[in-house]
Amino acid sequence: MDVKLLKSMQTSRRTKEITYELELLDGQIVRLGNDRDLDMQRLYERRSRANNNLAGATLEQSINTEMQALNGVHDSKVKIIQDKQKVLRAELDSLKAGK
Repeated sequence: MDVKLLKSMQTSRRTKEITYELELLDGQIVRLGNDRDLDMQRLYERRSRANNNLAGATLEQSINTEMQALNGVHDSKVKIIQDKQKVLRAELDSLKAGK
């Protein structure tokens, strides 16, 4: 088989693989956002039921801390996915440029 044709076929296959992987990663980010939103809603509801006394204030502070942690975990997971996307996009750009 012609080397040029083989290289073209490999590039085309890898381009499709990367495009598919990027779509999957986009979906993961959306799902993470949806999961975070549901968890935050649950925490908001718990916080709204905190009594207006010392125990309630302690509970509310605990829930606020949990909300901050939840956002931090979500942001970290999204950052990891975005870093993967960055690497894949760089590879895709390189393939398209013919390198």
